[in-house]
Amino acid sequence: MKIRRLDARDALQYKNLRLEGVLDTPTSFALNSAEVLATSLEELGEQLTANAQRVVFGAFDGEELIGMAGVFREPLEKLKHKAGIRTVYTTPSRRGQGVARRLLEASVAESRANPEVRVVTLSVNTENLPAKALYQSLGFVAYGVQRKSMLVDGVYVDEEQMMLELA
Repeated sequence: MKIRRLDARDALQYKNLRLEGVLDTPTSFALNSAEVLATSLEELGEQLTANAQRVVFGAFDGEELIGMAGVFREPLEKLKHKAGIRTVYTTPSRRGQGVARRLLEASVAESRANPEVRVVTLSVNTENLPAKALYQSLGFVAYGVQRKSMLVDGVYVDEEQMMLELA
């Protein structure tokens, strides 16, 4: 398995993996399938072009994209000490093999590489116990719950807010 930054060349695989994720675990993504499908490959290519505010990492088995995680920095002066991890997903057949851990480690390392970043945050569905355990094993601690964070198929989903303070 190889972890690397995604770029515009990965847009189609990224779009397909996002769609898989939204269909597989709709309570873990803000986008729905129609929104994923409506996003053009050019738009995704722009989103995948790393810059000072965002990087999206991909996990590859050979040429196949099997996992993803994005890290995003806050651009505002008063908030630039924070980064957020979003869109963490591993294809079901590869879960339990350390893919998400490696993606998260790359995301945290990216945050640590910027001396301005002091805090990394993420949100997780309160019912996603395996993900919460993984985040905790990496040092993330819960600091709150956002009730009714999303409405998915008529059901409200709560999200736990977690953070990692960087030394």
